[in-house]
Amino acid sequence: MLPGLPPLVHLETKTLDSDTSAVTLPASGTIAGHANFPAGSKHVVCIWQTRSTTATTSDQGTNITVNGDTGAKYDLQRLDGASDSATPAAFWESGTTSWSNLAAHTGDSQDAEFFSPTSLLIPHAFGTDNFTAAISVNGIGDQRVRMGMGQWEDTAAITSVTITPSSDNWKAGSTFSLYVVDEEYLVSSGEQIITGSAAAFSDVSVPSQVGDISIISYLRSSSTGVNEALMIDLNADANNANYSRQYLYGAASSAAAGNDTTDRQIGGTMATGADANHFSPALTTVNAFNYGANDPHVLALGGNRSVSVSDGIAIIGSVRRNNVEAVTSVNLTANTSPNTWEIGSGMWVYAVPKILLQRQEIGAGGATSVTFTLGDLTIPTTVKHLRLNYYARSDRSYTATNLDIELNSSAADFDRQDVTGSASSPSAAQAADNLIGEIPADSATANEFGGGTILFADYSSTSKHKHLLNLSGHTGSNVLTSRSMRWAQTAAIATIVLKDTHDTGAKFLQGSVFELEGIGDILGWSGTVMGIDDPGKVMGVEKANIGKVMGVESS
Repeated sequence: MLPGLPPLVHLETKTLDSDTSAVTLPASGTIAGHANFPAGSKHVVCIWQTRSTTATTSDQGTNITVNGDTGAKYDLQRLDGASDSATPAAFWESGTTSWSNLAAHTGDSQDAEFFSPTSLLIPHAFGTDNFTAAISVNGIGDQRVRMGMGQWEDTAAITSVTITPSSDNWKAGSTFSLYVVDEEYLVSSGEQIITGSAAAFSDVSVPSQVGDISIISYLRSSSTGVNEALMIDLNADANNANYSRQYLYGAASSAAAGNDTTDRQIGGTMATGADANHFSPALTTVNAFNYGANDPHVLALGGNRSVSVSDGIAIIGSVRRNNVEAVTSVNLTANTSPNTWEIGSGMWVYAVPKILLQRQEIGAGGATSVTFTLGDLTIPTTVKHLRLNYYARSDRSYTATNLDIELNSSAADFDRQDVTGSASSPSAAQAADNLIGEIPADSATANEFGGGTILFADYSSTSKHKHLLNLSGHTGSNVLTSRSMRWAQTAAIATIVLKDTHDTGAKFLQGSVFELEGIGDILGWSGTVMGIDDPGKVMGVEKANIGKVMGVESS
């Protein structure tokens, strides 16, 4: 799952009962014409878990087209981690007949239970003013982790998405799901689209509540260059001296990393010197934004087409604001005067209480581990995936430490593939262990907590190995990591445990927050979630009480 996505509205899921050459979502008609499509939806999300019939253990490419269009209109930039102790790979392609190999999948000679997950976000999918842009995250156990940015050079609204293996067929058992972002979580004045003439976005006030802030954007700067730095302002603070960052990116065929102790840049965008109609997608998350006892942390994914058709950029960013206060407003700004956005640029800000299954906040004295016991939680049968978000710090006497994960009380049968930016060094690594993430530790700057998110794809399946995707970052040791992990067991996940990798006595410090949420269609779910009775109504069936959940008025 792309980290930080707002809640989703499920349109349909297709599970293959026979080998199939290609899958189109929706199965018939158009996305906007779907029976489950909520009026006013803006962004499309596709999630699939696949393997192909190709007789190989190596990973294979996944090609994506939209609206049934196979013309030479597709551009893409990838950032890959594959193999051990190697420099990450990057790849740029333009004018192709699909987003070719924007994602990857496993071949049929792998373990029969091995299926690989992908998530794809198309922001502003139904706009018709400029070209379509998309971002994706994909993992294949210990073989590959991939982040990509794609553009489709057409102004038509998105009506369908077709997913095709680069060779042979999709294997029976592969699943494909179609969603739109749930606009009930858009905060008051959270949607800003530039019309008439270039302008800056206004600071967006965010409600006081438990959860994260998610920002989806589609941008083109008014600066005169080809591309521009994308900055985040928290609480109207544009002083770079109050921020630090770590980033990792692929540009054309090169991968690079970097850090800065006085910078609030989270990514990049197109500018007026680029080809017409090209805009940049991004997904930005502010972790535990209302906690207010430690420094806010930001994770961002995005990319842009660069100089004409010569290359692109796919970038992952981690930013810390060195101020101990709750986040009350957010904004995205350009770095260079005139600091305005071109007509058609959009920013959508969501307050995300989530389909929250359980929230654990570490109190005085700390905790050596955190355990989620799924049997003790109310999980609707329609929830297909789980996501665990963490905002944490260890008392271990180092600048940073690693997190281990255990599933069903087991630390065995795990393998992983990483791509990492550490200061100015990009790297890739493979390992057969259960190291899932990184957080700051006791020697890091005071009040610095690190953020991360873990997707558990198809967590309740008893026929597939469990696949995890993680993104984590912190500036304590200037580390930003995207990770793909497989647990080679078919058992449904019953318990999830996080603990320090290096020291069994190390504790998560007071103020660390761990949230487990469900991903799926929850219409009709009964029970109590976040203190709200009958959450199915809150989540999209009835709108009357949404303001009570969000702290904002329902539109």
